[in-house]
Amino acid sequence: MNSEAHIKITDMAFGGDGIGRLDDGRVVFVPFTAPGDEVNIALTEQKKTYCRGEIRQIITPGSQRTEPKCPHFGTCGGCRWQHINYPAQLALKRKMLVSELSKKTKNIDFDKITAQIEPSSPYAYRTAARVQVQKGKIGFFQEKTNTIVPISQCPVLSSRLQELVTGLKTALAPTKLDGFLEISEDFDGLTGVSIHSEFKVKIGLIERVKRYADTVLVDGNTKIDEESFMNGHGFFYIPGEFVQKNNEINRKLKKYLEKLIRTDIGTDTFVELFAGSGNLTHLLADLFKHGVAAESSHLSSELLSRNLAGKSVKVIETNLYKNPRQVLAKTADMMARTGHPNDGPDLIIADPPRAGLKNWSKLIHDIQPENVILISCYPPVFAYDANRIIEDGKYDAVSIRPFDMFPQTAHFEVVGHFTKLTM
Repeated sequence: MNSEAHIKITDMAFGGDGIGRLDDGRVVFVPFTAPGDEVNIALTEQKKTYCRGEIRQIITPGSQRTEPKCPHFGTCGGCRWQHINYPAQLALKRKMLVSELSKKTKNIDFDKITAQIEPSSPYAYRTAARVQVQKGKIGFFQEKTNTIVPISQCPVLSSRLQELVTGLKTALAPTKLDGFLEISEDFDGLTGVSIHSEFKVKIGLIERVKRYADTVLVDGNTKIDEESFMNGHGFFYIPGEFVQKNNEINRKLKKYLEKLIRTDIGTDTFVELFAGSGNLTHLLADLFKHGVAAESSHLSSELLSRNLAGKSVKVIETNLYKNPRQVLAKTADMMARTGHPNDGPDLIIADPPRAGLKNWSKLIHDIQPENVILISCYPPVFAYDANRIIEDGKYDAVSIRPFDMFPQTAHFEVVGHFTKLTM
C-alpha cells in the first residue's frame, strides 16, 4: 500500500488537524496544514475508513496560511495553529462549534443562535502556563513526547511571564531540578510561581526564584497566608490553583455574563457548580441577593470562602460528581428561606472540567432553575451536555457565545444560555 499521497486540505478537524481525502475516498488528518493547502504527505497511520499523515512538502499554500512567529512551532507541543492567520482561526473555531452542536441534536438551528467568536489579542495573551523542568533546564514538552523543548522566546506568553521565564532560567541553571512550574500573572501584573518536584526543593533555589517572582510556593505547601496570595482586583488566588489563562478574555467573558444576567435573568437566587476559587462567584455575589456555590477541591473551597467573605453566598465543599446531595439540600433550603420553597433558583451556572456535567444534566432538571448557563473549554462535551439539557423539551437554547481563550490553538471557551419553557 502506498505510504505517500498528494492531497488538498478542505477543512479542519476539531483538535486542529487539517482534513483531506485520498484517491480511495478515505479521510486523512494532517497536522500543521490549513484549508486550501495542496501537500505531499507521508501516511503515518492507515485504517479502513481514515488515515493520518504528516507533511512532506507544501506544493501550493492555501490563502489562510501565514508565517508562524515562533521558531519552535511544529516542535513544541503547545501552539498548533500559528500557521493559520488569526481571522481564519476565529472563523474555523465558530464553524467547529456549530458542527459539534449540530451533530448532537437536530432540534435547533445552532447556526442562528451561535454568535461570532469573541477575539483576543492573538499573541502575548497567556497569563498562566505550565513550564517543564528537566535537570534545571526549562521549556515545554515536544509534541506527543516527554522531551523538553528549551524555549528562548514564547510569543503567546504575556510580556511579564516572558520576563519571568527568562529570570527562571537563571535561577534554575545551577540546579538539577526535575518537575514543572506553574506560573501566572494577576490583574495587577504581579507574578507567581508554584514549584512541583518529587524531590525536596532546597531553600537556596526558592530564594533565587523569589528574585524574579512576587509569590513563590512549593508543591505540598497548601497553607493559605497573606504572602501566598495573588490579587485580581479583590479576587484572591494562589499560584498553582486553577485560574483562567487569558486575563483579557476572562474580563470580556465576565462582562458578557454581567450584561446577560442584568438584562435577561432574575437576580434573586443562583447556584454555581464547579465554582473553583471564585472567579465567577465574585461577580455573581454582587449581582444576586442569595446564592450557593459548590466546589470539590479543598484548597479552592478555602479560597472561595475567603473571596466571598461578607457575601450572602453559602459555600459547599463536596465531590460534585459523587455526592451532589448537599448541593440539592442547600438549594432547597435557600429557596425556602427566600420565600420560594416550590420554585427553582433564577440561575444555575456551571463551569465543569473537561468531563462535563455528567449526572448534573439530570439533576439540573430536578432543581428546575429558570435559567442555565453552561461554560466549557471542550466543545464536544459542551454539545453533549447542551443536548441533555434541552432534549426533553423543558429547556430551550437561547444563545451560544464562543470566546477565544486560546489563540494559536484549536481550543476556545463556550458560554451557553438555556431558559426554562413555560408549560
